[in-house]
Amino acid sequence: MEEVAIIVDFKGKGYGFAKGVYDYLKTKESMDFSVCLINIEKIDFKDGEFKIKIAKNIRGKYCFFMHDSNKEPCKWCTELIFTLEAMNFSSPKEVNVVLPYTRFSRQDRKDESRVSVNAKAIADIVSLC
Repeated sequence: MEEVAIIVDFKGKGYGFAKGVYDYLKTKESMDFSVCLINIEKIDFKDGEFKIKIAKNIRGKYCFFMHDSNKEPCKWCTELIFTLEAMNFSSPKEVNVVLPYTRFSRQDRKDESRVSVNAKAIADIVSLC
C-alpha cells in the first residue's frame, strides 16, 4: 500500500484547505493508499532568521506540500525554498507542490527592457528543489 503525506503549516491560513482535502480523501473507501497530514514546524530566532522542520518521517512517501499563499512575498518565497529543501533531505518518493495562489504570477512575461520574468524565476527555484 502506497503512503501519501499532505504537508502543511498547522498554524498557517492554508491549513483549512489542506484539512478539507485530507478529510475528503479519508471518506473514500476504494483508496489503494493511506494518507496522513503532517505539520511543518517553524522555529524563529531573535535576529529574524528561522528554521523549517518536517514534524514526521516522510521517507518513501508521496508528498503534497500545500504552501500558504497569504504571507508577504519575501517570507512566502523563503519558506517555500526552505521547506522544499527540508523535504528533499528527508528522502520522499515524490514531492508535489500545491500553490493555491502563486506569488509573482502577474510578472509572467518580459514587457519592457531590463526587467526579469519573476514568475519564471519562482518556477525555476521550485523545479530545482
